[in-house]
Amino acid sequence: QALRNLSSVAYDDLDKDFLSQLDDLRRRLLEDIVSISSVRSGKLSGRGMSVFLRVLVNSLRDGHFPSLPSLWSSWEGQLLSRARADALTYHSTAVKLAMRKPPMPPADFAANLTAARIETERIFRDSLFGLEPLWRGPMDDLREELSAREVKDYEINDAAVDRELDDAVEEAVSKAEHAIERIPLPLRAADLDAAASEHVVAASDFLSLRIGRYATSVPKRHARALRRLAAACKASVTSVKLASAEEESSILSRAVSSGLRTYDLEMTASTIRLSAGILPISAREMDSLDLAARRKALIDFDRSIISPRGYETDDPDASTRSRWLRRSDTALMLNTSAPAMH
Repeated sequence: QALRNLSSVAYDDLDKDFLSQLDDLRRRLLEDIVSISSVRSGKLSGRGMSVFLRVLVNSLRDGHFPSLPSLWSSWEGQLLSRARADALTYHSTAVKLAMRKPPMPPADFAANLTAARIETERIFRDSLFGLEPLWRGPMDDLREELSAREVKDYEINDAAVDRELDDAVEEAVSKAEHAIERIPLPLRAADLDAAASEHVVAASDFLSLRIGRYATSVPKRHARALRRLAAACKASVTSVKLASAEEESSILSRAVSSGLRTYDLEMTASTIRLSAGILPISAREMDSLDLAARRKALIDFDRSIISPRGYETDDPDASTRSRWLRRSDTALMLNTSAPAMH
């Protein structure tokens, strides 16, 4: 009765010959199974033996000894399923970590996928206790699955790189346009070019810094992004130059109109005062009235000009201070108006 349930017998009560044989079995198991020279040799590792024996013992306790062959097949299928699931779970996690923001350059992303594949295959082999007969065939199926996933992963990362380039260009263009639009107008051509160039360079530096990581991996797309910024900046500079010219023309028009109006009023009032309504007035007197009216007209012209930023000067001479607005244009108009007063 005790032999049917050895677990209930005290160790010291067991036969000495039995205990000696049990120790010898333990020693041989430790020598032959725990030490293993090659993972690919097909030998069973200590870990694998432990799992295998646990399955066998549990099956024997449940009375399944006659069905051990089918039990082995079931156990093998469970191991393969579990090993594949663990390997693919690791691969998915590794790919998610690689798909960060901003996205990796394609070359770096490819290196990360290669490393993830190597580690995934290692996990799959180790989960099958390094038994090559067990993992050799299923490894081909796993690699086929990984290849299909990697095709999609490359497409996703490439699309993310394109979005990053587009977003970077749009942000750089926006910075350049807003800065150029805030330039005070009007400005001389040289000053306007200098001010606009400063903002263009700043936007270009911003873009280069943000997308520089892609210059080697996708040089064509990197260069295209820089060209898009350059084209947008050129259009913005052209627009602000037109706006500057229009603003200058508007200021000139108002100043000239004001000067001519002052000239006409001064000539009319002076002529009436001098002649007291008796005409004609001598040429000498007319020249004197004309000179005085011209001076007041040019003074009014100077006062009507709003000197924009970049055009201030410390020169007290009004003609120098207003030279950039072509003060001679008003003088020419005054010359054509004077004869009509005679």
